[in-house]
Amino acid sequence: MNNDLSGRKVGDWIWTIRDGWMQIIGILKTDEPTIRTQGTLYTKGGKLFSTDKYPSAFLTPPEGFNAEPKPCEFKKGDRVLVSDISQDCQIRRHFFHVDEDGRCHCYAGGMSDWTAPDELAKPWKYCKKPEEGREG
Repeated sequence: MNNDLSGRKVGDWIWTIRDGWMQIIGILKTDEPTIRTQGTLYTKGGKLFSTDKYPSAFLTPPEGFNAEPKPCEFKKGDRVLVSDISQDCQIRRHFFHVDEDGRCHCYAGGMSDWTAPDELAKPWKYCKKPEEGREG
């Protein structure tokens, strides 16, 4: 279901009726795992209170909501690691933009926004920041 937040981890984004897109900043390990965003706690079922009848936090905005686009954590030219196969990204690229389908467009090879025209940016399924201490 769209409101099953049980597989989420710190840094993931969820969409809430109350605040729109929010990044998970903590997961409290209690009897009922609790997802923490900036100033709000949600159950793993997406409810604000366990007694609520309906969820108010989701993986993506429910149908019928005119939600803003998901925030992007990268800026044009940032070094990123990308992949189309798995979330274990190993290919180094320079970030360009995120399209309406959520794919990250990056410049090929060692090119960047300084050395390549924008139309050479290729979409990738997975994109992440390089790990600390690792050059991206």
